[in-house]
Amino acid sequence: MPTTTTLENALKVTDTDGVTVALTTHTATGNDVVTLGTATTATITGVATGGTAGTTNASVVVPSGSTANVVLANATTTATWAALAETTNAGTLNVTVLDTTTAATVDLSAIVTNTGTASINVSNVVTTGLTTLTGTGAGVTNITGGGFVDTIVAAVGGGSITGGAGADGITAGAGTDIFVFVAGDSTATVSAADGTTHLSTYTGDDTIASFALAGVDKLDLAGTAAIATATTGTDGTDTTAALTSAGTDYIASHAISAGGIITFDDAGTFATAVTLTTANDTAAAIQYLIANDLGSAGATVAFVSNSNTYVYEQTGDTAGAHVLVELTGVTGTSLMTSGTTASGVLIA
Repeated sequence: MPTTTTLENALKVTDTDGVTVALTTHTATGNDVVTLGTATTATITGVATGGTAGTTNASVVVPSGSTANVVLANATTTATWAALAETTNAGTLNVTVLDTTTAATVDLSAIVTNTGTASINVSNVVTTGLTTLTGTGAGVTNITGGGFVDTIVAAVGGGSITGGAGADGITAGAGTDIFVFVAGDSTATVSAADGTTHLSTYTGDDTIASFALAGVDKLDLAGTAAIATATTGTDGTDTTAALTSAGTDYIASHAISAGGIITFDDAGTFATAVTLTTANDTAAAIQYLIANDLGSAGATVAFVSNSNTYVYEQTGDTAGAHVLVELTGVTGTSLMTSGTTASGVLIA
């Protein structure tokens, strides 16, 4: 039968299979360290209180073939685990944030020995505050955010990143990252045009900083993404949001390149692409995309605005439902479903 071991006074223990280790607040010097035995599984709670008085540090040592399930649960204040470098993982390290009513922080960046499988998962129960999740300082970490606003920093070695619902701010790691989206994630909302300036703003989309082009990082979009059918010019439904760079002009038509880059014109017959330079221009472009059918579900385009690349996937067979991802500070020149084309954005 699984048993429960309670640690306090900075104890260091070697775990046995099936044990739940509950760390408690203590006043002794030092930090709790839980070392799993070979080929064992353990659940560890209280890492947010298992450190030197006033700290939120505890360490877990996971050998090859073993699994540590670290749970931050039932917190009424911010739940935090900033793992120390003493934490190592050669097996499976699962960190779960559960039943937390405020914010949560999981920071595994100090872990520089991570040759196994690491993951961070937030159950969809965080109701307020900001959840911050940081992957390991080495190796791969798979991270799944909650249903609200998350700040996610990928592991140095890459991994699978799922932001979930909410406008998440994500930073890619140095390795190969796969950013996963499902229908309903990263959906933009464009405000009604201002009555005087006719300008709009937008909110709700995920942002990814340090996204690597040329097939290194990948956007795994809802369903099966495909590059939208090319067109040299299509007269679409005009926006009510004005273009800043063109005064009170509105987007009225578009063209799509063979590589899925969409450009816009303020004339009904597409002739010359307008340049999008501000957030208000971006909002107008998003409004246009939401209002115009690009094809069947999965049709995907990208456009550059204000020094960022925006990838837009139509998730239904008609206009409206979508996933929008903002790649900050990069200029993508094409979409691709495979390959390593320079400045290409890899989608799936």
